[in-house]
Amino acid sequence: MLKEVSGHTKMMGTVGHPIVHSLSPLIHTALGIKYNKDLVYLAYDITADKAGDFAQAMRTLGILGVNITMPNKQAIIPFLDEVDGMAARCGAVNLVKNVNGHLTGYNVDAAGFMIGLEQNGISVTGKRVLLLGAGGAARSLVEEMLDHKVGSICILNRTPEKAEELCAGREAFSFGPMEPERMAQEAAAADLIVNTTSLGMAGTGADYTDFAFLDRAHCPVVEVVYYPLKTTLLLEAEKRGLPIVKGLDMLIYQALLTFEIVNDVKCDFAADYAFVEKLLLDEFDRQEREKAAVR
Repeated sequence: MLKEVSGHTKMMGTVGHPIVHSLSPLIHTALGIKYNKDLVYLAYDITADKAGDFAQAMRTLGILGVNITMPNKQAIIPFLDEVDGMAARCGAVNLVKNVNGHLTGYNVDAAGFMIGLEQNGISVTGKRVLLLGAGGAARSLVEEMLDHKVGSICILNRTPEKAEELCAGREAFSFGPMEPERMAQEAAAADLIVNTTSLGMAGTGADYTDFAFLDRAHCPVVEVVYYPLKTTLLLEAEKRGLPIVKGLDMLIYQALLTFEIVNDVKCDFAADYAFVEKLLLDEFDRQEREKAAVR
C-alpha cells in the first residue's frame, strides 16, 4: 500500500498514550486510498495533561480530525468548541472533527457497536440486556441502548459501586457483583449478554475463570474486545450453541463512522466492512508470524 504525499495532503490521526500499537493508521490510510482522499493518518502519543495543547495544534495545523483514546477521552472535552449530544451524555469523546478551527467532539464507539448488532440481526428494543462491566465502554453503550428503547439493563461489575453509579436514577436498571451465582441468574433471564470488560483481551493476562453462567443462557453473547478475534468468552458461548458477535465489528463500524464524519462521505458499510476486516485479519496474521519467528 503506497500513499503519495503532496503539498495538498491533509492530516488525520489518533491520539492516546500509549498509541504505538493502534490499528487506526492502517484502517484509515487504506480507506483514504479507497475513497481517493488525499490524506495521511498518523498516531500522536499525547498524555492527558497535553490534551489542550493538542487541541490548539489541531487548529494551527489544520488537522481534519482525530480519534481519541485513553487517557484523553475526558481530558480533551474542556478544549473543544462543541460536544455532540451522545458524547455529552457519555462524558467521553472518541472523535474530534475540525472545521476551520471549530472543534466538535463525538462519541461513535456505541453507534459502531449498535450497527454491529443490527448487521447481525440483533435488536435491543424491548429486550433485557446483561452488561458485564461498568467502565467507560459500558457507559456509552448504556446511553446508546437507551436511545434504541432497550427494555431493561442489569449491570454486573467486580466493583458493584461503579455499576450502581451507572444505574442511578434509571428505571428498569439493576446492578450487582460479578459473582457466579448472580451471573448465572441474570444470564438465564437475559435476551443479550455484552462483555465490556477487558477480561480475555490479549496481553492482559486476565480472563473469566468460571463460564458456568453461560450454561443457563439462551441468547447472543457480544464482545467489545477485538483481539483475540474470539475471546475465551466467545469460544465458551459457541460451545454451548449460543450466537456470538465479535468485538471486531464494533472496531470496524466505529472506524467507518469516523471516516464518514471527518471526510463528509458515505461509506458502503457492507463492502467496506469486508475490506477493513480482510485488512485487519491479514495484519493479525502478520503479527502472529512475527511472534512465532522470535520464539
